[in-house]
Amino acid sequence: MTGMKCYIILVILDELGYRALTNKLTFAVNLVFAHLATYVVPRNLTGLWNTGFITGVLFVLQMVTGFLLTFNYVPYHGLAFESLVKVLFDVNFGWAIRYLHAQGVSFIFMFLYIHVFKAMIYSVRYKMLSWLTGFLVYILTMIVAFFGYTLPNGQMSYWGSTVIINLFYYLESFTRLILGGYSVHTPTLQRFYILHFVTPFIALFFIILHVYFLHKFSSSNPILYSPPVILMRFYPTLILSDFKMLTMVFALLTAQLGYGVIPLFQGDHENSVMADPLSTPLHIYPEWYLLFFYSMLKLCPNKIAGIMLMIYVVVVTYQLCTGY
Repeated sequence: MTGMKCYIILVILDELGYRALTNKLTFAVNLVFAHLATYVVPRNLTGLWNTGFITGVLFVLQMVTGFLLTFNYVPYHGLAFESLVKVLFDVNFGWAIRYLHAQGVSFIFMFLYIHVFKAMIYSVRYKMLSWLTGFLVYILTMIVAFFGYTLPNGQMSYWGSTVIINLFYYLESFTRLILGGYSVHTPTLQRFYILHFVTPFIALFFIILHVYFLHKFSSSNPILYSPPVILMRFYPTLILSDFKMLTMVFALLTAQLGYGVIPLFQGDHENSVMADPLSTPLHIYPEWYLLFFYSMLKLCPNKIAGIMLMIYVVVVTYQLCTGY
């Protein structure tokens, strides 16, 4: 019935002479119907299949809050930290925007890791294009998170970025190109600020590709490789399930902003202090979602060996999941 109403509206617009508008609306309507109304999925999907939708919504939310922060952020070594303090105290609801952007990344990685583990168990062997595009999204998300973690120019941000960039010390010209000098300073913040703004759009492009390949071959199901016997439309049943979980996630996110119910997501207290190049923190470590790779670097006495170990783990994981 809804499709018939849309068709009637398009015919009326075409008769009134709005052919260009009609063509654009027809494309949009067909796109919505193909990926929402007429898209079929297995009936036995569980809550694990909601995590991809949740991750995508949180990613877009991060882009919106980040865009709002750009109105007040100043990418200069002496002003970056103070500009964010100004957001907290002088901007209406600035504290909510700032902490939503800072802690929302932890929520993204939490659901992203669940989504990746689900894919590794159920669908990676016969949905290679979805797996590859999703893997690229994961890599780009880590890069975006690293750039963003450097921008506040807090104590842990400064020294954490210094340690990571110095991993490439043997490529002196590359390191100097990233830093814009010999240490993390204003040129570094300006470079990372631009990259932190641009890279999410690249990741968003691969997210769209990821969804396209997923809908092209349909979703997997908990019965592993058995073909789904009973199918249902994505709308309205599954999308209502997505929105129910999204409501619970927003409730948890609100509780996190107001009460800090998950201390791990609040970040290190050292980052509440302005960066001091003359004072090194006792322990330098990244946020929890990058701690796995950082632990491999600390495991090896040589930095190059640590980087090679990270690459080796990624390659072995890929081979174990795909069987190649």
